[in-house]
Amino acid sequence: MAVEHEDVILELAEHLRPLFEASPDGVYIWLDEHHSSCNERLANTFGGGHTVAYHFVRQVGE
Repeated sequence: MAVEHEDVILELAEHLRPLFEASPDGVYIWLDEHHSSCNERLANTFGGGHTVAYHFVRQVGE
């Protein structure tokens, strides 16, 4: 049975919500270029917004 990445990232983000909310640090989950999630702390570190955080993390990892 194939599982869509969109479903996986949403389920992971929900499962890890307590960690996302409680962590004093930024938290990032990466499945592939189109499916990722981060907590508000990480997004705010890079000027707000998941897109900003995604592009920064991607550049650092390259």
